[in-house]
Formats: sequence, structure tokens, C-alpha cells
Amino acid sequence: MAEIVTLLSAGCHPETGRLRPAAGDAAALALGLALRASGHRLIGLHAGPADDALRVYAGFAEFDLVRLNLSAQADALPVILPWLALRRPALVLAGPKAELGAGTGLLPYALAEAMGAACIPEVAGVEELAERVTLVQALPGGRRRRLAAPAPAVLVAAGRLAPPSGWAYARAQRARLETVPATALEPVAATAWRNEPARPLARPVRRIRGGAAARMAAATSFTAGEGQLLVQPAPDEAARAILAYLEGQGLLRS
Repeated sequence: MAEIVTLLSAGCHPETGRLRPAAGDAAALALGLALRASGHRLIGLHAGPADDALRVYAGFAEFDLVRLNLSAQADALPVILPWLALRRPALVLAGPKAELGAGTGLLPYALAEAMGAACIPEVAGVEELAERVTLVQALPGGRRRRLAAPAPAVLVAAGRLAPPSGWAYARAQRARLETVPATALEPVAATAWRNEPARPLARPVRRIRGGAAARMAAATSFTAGEGQLLVQPAPDEAARAILAYLEGQGLLRS
């Protein structure tokens, strides 16, 4: 039986402003609950100042809940990392981004980098978990593909994945939470950020509309008075001609 940790953050209803489960984290919880039905242990983890943000998720099902006592303005990454190092879960599940605060969506990727684990986005389902995890990833256009990665791994739930069903207020109120003081964990060193000037974006290549035949004709056609025609040129001469054309189109810096 493997241990699975789902990262849960506070959500906010866009109309009323009331506390609610964050849509992305609820989707990650749905993945965790499906694995719990297969016999794995599920832990919901929240880093924040109050129990209410974590208790709203307890209405979906009964599972272990842990809150790292942290202020709302503090960075959760240096506190979550040592807790995960102590537990060594097989999977860490997360939503695409938080609904409150910065909400950059970088947390699962930063966790995976620090853990030395794979981070897979747009996960629509987990089929099997052992020494490796087999999952289904959502692709654009409704397509799906099956992937496998070694455990431990960090999985980011697909944005359109449905949350769990059957929320109950009474179940949420009687849930038991374990609170871990942040001072009990040895925080990791914060990442040193640096500022540098933004680089100019490359000029996009002109898109040729039409099918493969139109694109091939545009790539091989020669118009009189434009460019130059080389017949069986030497490699150096051909390379110089290509570079001159790319610089003339603004695709390379001279």
C-alpha cells in the first residue's frame, strides 16, 4: 500500500467570495480518492493559518488531513518540502494553480525539481501505482495518451477534470485534522531570484495556409527577381546563402 499526498489550498467563489474547494485541487483530490479505493493511503495536505480551508475538502470523503501551520503570506515551498522528505510519498497530486494568493502554478514543478522526481501535467486519470505509475494524460482536442513514470512522481490534475461528488456538510464538520507547527520542520533554503532584462522575442515564421502541397510549393517555388537560385552549390556556399536569407527576413541577428 503506497502513500499519496494531495496538496489542497483555499478556494474562493467568484461571485460570493465564500470559502470553497479550489477547482483544480478538487480535481487532484478526485485522482487521490480513486487511488484510495484501490487500497492506497490518501493524505490531504494544506499549508495555511486556519483549518477551514482544509475542512471544506473533508466533505467529499473521509481521509487523513494534515495542516502545516503557516501564515498566509509565508512561502509554502520551504515548509512542504521537509514534510514530504519525512513521509516519502509515492505520489504528490496537485491542481494546476491556486485560486487565492499568487496562484502562479509553479509549486508542483518546484517540488518535483527539489525531490528529483518527474512532474507530469494534465493528468486525467491514474491506472496503476506500484514501482511505476501508469496514467492517462489529457491532450488538446480531447485526445488522450498513456504514460508511465517511476515513483515518486508529482502529478498535476487536468484543468477540466471533474471534482469528487457527494459533498456532505456534516462529514466536513466532524473531520479530524492534524496540525503540524511550521517551527517543528527544518525549512529548506529559499531559492535566490535574480532580475535581468527581458530578451526580445524571435520573429515568428510566416504561416503558409493550405495543405501539404501548398506548403511544399511555397518552400520550393522561385520568383524571378527575388533571392538567388543555386544549382548544386558547395556546402559552404549553400550555408552562407541560407544565413543571408534568414538575416534578411529578420529571423537571425546579424
